[in-house]
Amino acid sequence: MFSRILVPLDGSDYSSRILWQIKRLAMREDTSVELLTVVVPILESWRERQGDRADRSERHPTLRLNEAKRHLEELAEGLRAEGIQATARVEHGHAADAIVRRAEGIDANLVAVATHGRSGPSLWLRGSVTQRVLEHCPVPVLCLNPQAEEQAAEGVLFKRILVPLDGSSRSAQVIPIAQGFAKIHDAELVLHAVGATPIDNPVNDGMVDYLERLQLKLQGEGANARVRTDYGNPAKEILTAVEEEKIDLVVIGTHGQSGLEKWVMGSVTEKILRHCPAPLLVRRTAAT
Repeated sequence: MFSRILVPLDGSDYSSRILWQIKRLAMREDTSVELLTVVVPILESWRERQGDRADRSERHPTLRLNEAKRHLEELAEGLRAEGIQATARVEHGHAADAIVRRAEGIDANLVAVATHGRSGPSLWLRGSVTQRVLEHCPVPVLCLNPQAEEQAAEGVLFKRILVPLDGSSRSAQVIPIAQGFAKIHDAELVLHAVGATPIDNPVNDGMVDYLERLQLKLQGEGANARVRTDYGNPAKEILTAVEEEKIDLVVIGTHGQSGLEKWVMGSVTEKILRHCPAPLLVRRTAAT
């Protein structure tokens, strides 16, 4: 399912923690991994270029590229020592463009990144880079925050998967990914709907009926699936469900007509990423 994974790293110790999740994936799949660091150009002022700055050598593009290559090769060797096919690549340019272009170039079927680091990933989440990757990446993006890493040691396989849905055909496009993931890891699927009040969605628009029909369909195809419905703030209810259900992975789609788009590109998903004790798998969906 995820046979080719692109892993962008920024050189920090924190960003490399995403490799634990890669090892989890590789335990049930024959997976090849490419580690990618994008060395972003550093703009110096005229005064800085004239002076003999102590940190000029660290800022030199060639030296930064060489250091990034050395660091990535060490990480790749560590993965190879555990039986995972791994390579390293360093590029110079703009992070979002390079990540999306490389994902397409190697025909990757997953991009995995640690968020909320002190350097690159923090900017990726809060700035334009992550938004551009999520908007343009042709494959799912696995996002990990520090709390997810702390919880990872509790289990190796992904045993319980939460799938927030809004009843639209676009949000349902993530079902095959979640279903395939569940099959590989023998996991339970929790189909999750959140309404503002008990008289608001999802009850009035038949959301519960829709999810129950979807549950029966998935069960008929051999999946272990059930429905959960909550009412309240979407981010809070999703995080509560993750905690109460002991979720190992959240699978969510981003699209243009309803709440899930705001979840991904607005404050709701940022809150989920910041506080969720489980990795978040985000897939850009297409209009139908």
